[in-house]
Amino acid sequence: ILSIAEWSYNTYVHSATGFSPFEVTYGRPPASIPHYLQGTSLVEVVDSILSTGSAIHSTLQRRLHKAQAAMKTIVETHRRDVQFLKGD
Repeated sequence: ILSIAEWSYNTYVHSATGFSPFEVTYGRPPASIPHYLQGTSLVEVVDSILSTGSAIHSTLQRRLHKAQAAMKTIVETHRRDVQFLKGD
């Protein structure tokens, strides 16, 4: 599962940079993994592995979005609106 988590993190576009770590490192966007349709492989083991991988990837995406929203909420509670005048 760690390799899928690593891939998910490295291909996720960060809001601060607008790029994924992969794109920053290699200068091009990462190749996308197409969604697997269960039952399209003739080999049962391959079908099982790809189905599980797709499910894990979806779960990781949801959890990363949830963590990002939680972090934003925490930051927003500590943020204050400060006005500065010229010379401050």
